Amino acid sequence: MIPALLDRCKAAIISAISPSPWNSPLEASSQPRRRTPVDALLDESSLLTLAEAIAQKISKDRAALISQDWIPDPVLSQELLAAQVVLLPAFHAFSEILSPLRAVNNVPREVLSRIFALVGTGTDVVPLSRVCRRWRQIALRSPKLWASIGNRDLTPMLPAFIERAQDAPIDVDVCIDSGDTRRLERLADLQSASSQLRSFEVTISGSFTEGVKNALSRFRTPAPLLTNLSIRFDYDVKVPGPGSSDGDEAFGLLFDKQLPTMSTLSVKSLRPWTACLSETLTTLILASLYLSANDLYPCLRAVPNLTFLALLNVISILSDDYTGSPDPISLDRLRTFYLHQPGGAHKHFVHLMSHLQIPRPSLACILMGECNTLDDDFTLNLIQPARLSCALTRLVLEMDGEPAAKFYLHCVHDDETFVLSICLPTPSIPQMFSAGPDTTTTLTLGYLSADTSHTTEFILRASSSSNGGGGVGAGEIQTISVENLTHVFRHLPALETLVVTGTPLDNVVSALSALRDEVHSPVLPRLRSLYVRGIGGIGAEMEAAAVLALARFVGQRMEPDLLEPRVVCPASLKNSLGPRFREVEAIEDLGASDFPRPLMVPMAMQEFLKANLERNEWDWLMERNRWNWS
Repeated sequence: MIPALLDRCKAAIISAISPSPWNSPLEASSQPRRRTPVDALLDESSLLTLAEAIAQKISKDRAALISQDWIPDPVLSQELLAAQVVLLPAFHAFSEILSPLRAVNNVPREVLSRIFALVGTGTDVVPLSRVCRRWRQIALRSPKLWASIGNRDLTPMLPAFIERAQDAPIDVDVCIDSGDTRRLERLADLQSASSQLRSFEVTISGSFTEGVKNALSRFRTPAPLLTNLSIRFDYDVKVPGPGSSDGDEAFGLLFDKQLPTMSTLSVKSLRPWTACLSETLTTLILASLYLSANDLYPCLRAVPNLTFLALLNVISILSDDYTGSPDPISLDRLRTFYLHQPGGAHKHFVHLMSHLQIPRPSLACILMGECNTLDDDFTLNLIQPARLSCALTRLVLEMDGEPAAKFYLHCVHDDETFVLSICLPTPSIPQMFSAGPDTTTTLTLGYLSADTSHTTEFILRASSSSNGGGGVGAGEIQTISVENLTHVFRHLPALETLVVTGTPLDNVVSALSALRDEVHSPVLPRLRSLYVRGIGGIGAEMEAAAVLALARFVGQRMEPDLLEPRVVCPASLKNSLGPRFREVEAIEDLGASDFPRPLMVPMAMQEFLKANLERNEWDWLMERNRWNWS
């Protein structure tokens, strides 16, 4: 009986492990279907189940016989043991094929390593290494899985992660509270891997403490692979610069001043030091600093190959007591330029642009709004200002603040590659929109000029003052003079959309009339849409008359060859216009996004500013609590 059983089991095993002769799809389609190993195993499943029962019974009987000191027949014992040797592997092979984990177990090592990388790195990979022996071997032999160090990896296991990374380049991105000595010590452990660092991004929440200084001071080994260095202090704290003893110890000797491949530098509340500024640098981000031109301009001269420059809250005292060279700083390769300085005087902006040569920026975001002071020395007497590479498609004059002698200028390019928002004194309008044979479509801003020949949308916006300060009475409407408006409209020959919000319309009509008398031809010949809202300050009848006067004028009743524009006004005034115009819509019927807005910063620019200006205190708190809870 036993030999026959062995023969059947051997046949089942051979049929299970033998490959099918029909591997080619073409051969399989032209030949009768042959039995597969799985078919054989399914046919023998009942036999193998019986085999397992026999094998278990053999082991049980053998143990019982030994315990009774009974010596069995040697031949029978050998046959039973031989049956056990054959049956158990057959059963295990069958179970493995039917197991749902078999597909994962047969995945090649390289593919499984890539799957692990989707889960995460460092701490995230640790649970995967505990699934089975094979997974652990793959995880431990994949250096890239351990080469990215984040907040969750600043644990006692960090030295093990560094060892498992072997020779792979290491990327570090952590946020640490300056009072957390334990995590600062873990950060200092990374100094042993300085030669492998490719990216080193550290954000410190809190003041500059001895713990922070000691942790950074340990990084004295050269970093030949480092390409991205970011050291940021989330609070506007006083961080000692490289010129001080603390600064030299913590930053001046960082990585032994040997950074041959570094291309990106980002610092916040920290002055850049000489060792990190070189011709290899292509990206420079400076945030939350009080830099004079004597400090900033030498830094920019040291990095002539920049393609990305961001100065965020940096130029508030720029032009004070400058004693450096008047020679311009050439940044011929610069393509992206961010400048953010709310409350900064325009003179600092002019001083910066007068010392920079940026031939062709393809992306620019210049935000200088919310200024409470005006420049007394605002002058625009330059002969050849630098011209922006992109034409302006949207122009906004916003009188929305105190005092009344200032306004906000917003300029946008329609493909969201250029945004300019700046606070200027109202008397500067004639200089900005100066008339001349070659300047009828040029907007001049100090050392910058922009093309307005393609500006299709103009928004004139004002709001009433809620208090009596700044020279404007409570409830009084801020406005712009007829003369200044005439200068503006003269430079907008391609205007298609005109939006007037919160300002008297008489000045607009008078300015357009004066311009028509000046040029002896139709004004705004391409106008297609007129939006009027909230002019206020007068009775309903006078308001309706004012809207009608403007609508009549821009409709060019005296020019029958021009199309009448679409008029959008409050529902209360819609009936007053009656059938005089082809298309009249009520503002109340429009969607929230259908009415033109004064300024919309593109989402990509918003995300960059948010990431580089906002504090990471909340993110750090969540990470810390997560580890405390675990």
